[in-house]
Amino acid sequence: MELVEEVKELLRETEKVLKGSARRVFMARTVRALGEGGQRLAERELGWNRGTIRKGLHELVQGIICLDAYAARGRKRSEQHLSNLLSDITAIVDGQSQADPQFRTNRLYTRLTATEVRRQLIAQKGYSDAELPILAADHDFQPKTTVTPVGLFLPAFDEVFFYGVTSKVTSDCLVDCLIDWWEATRERFSHITTLVINLDSGPENHSRRTQFMQRLVEFVQQYHMDIRLAYYPPYHSKYNPIERCWGILEQHWNGSLLDSVDAVISYARTMTWKGKHPVVELVTSIYQTGVKLNKEAMDAIETQL
Repeated sequence: MELVEEVKELLRETEKVLKGSARRVFMARTVRALGEGGQRLAERELGWNRGTIRKGLHELVQGIICLDAYAARGRKRSEQHLSNLLSDITAIVDGQSQADPQFRTNRLYTRLTATEVRRQLIAQKGYSDAELPILAADHDFQPKTTVTPVGLFLPAFDEVFFYGVTSKVTSDCLVDCLIDWWEATRERFSHITTLVINLDSGPENHSRRTQFMQRLVEFVQQYHMDIRLAYYPPYHSKYNPIERCWGILEQHWNGSLLDSVDAVISYARTMTWKGKHPVVELVTSIYQTGVKLNKEAMDAIETQL
């Protein structure tokens, strides 16, 4: 059986809405309806996990619901594998603690910091540094470089173009990405005389950014076409369709270790938007921030807007 795109989209959306056993049973019933080879077809066309499908088939046939053990997931408390940890911490801080002098609470206050308690656990109680829990925060990372995604989305064709920018995203950067996209696609759209671009009113692309306006005027003069900028009102950029693409990208690499530029670009290339992979390019050019025109130069540009 061949699944048309509308049916595949309906099945994917329904599967995403359902949870737990209801989701697995729905997948199992769908596979049954597909007939012989249904599991393989669902895995290939819908991206469904065959292990999940088999569990759903067992639930469907046996009538037994497998409860999801959410409480058993995730990292266990340190006390579970270090059974004496709490009592050892208590022994260290008890002699350094005092009660509230006004007795407004039964809490005890200590002058010891968490770092000092950790040091005492190693020195007095024989713990190793590796087995004690550590505090990790997202600002602990010291990346060698960063990659900022810039996206162009063609809603009429469901095509996405991503540019991974290793420099600052400036007005020059945005227009360079636009030029790169147009050079790659202009043969397909040779009949187009006007580009309508939907954008949020960000700091690098709003209509008062003089360098952005100058670069767009240069684009128009070079390619002999018109450009119309359609700005979303403040706080409404979430309605821009490109924002949906960013959400899919976040879900695609969710939990993955983006420890290199190659990893970022590879994950971006393997995501799909309505069954299509995006075109992804790495931009390593260095862009200077703060570039702007003086009043006389901008007055000349405004005569061409």
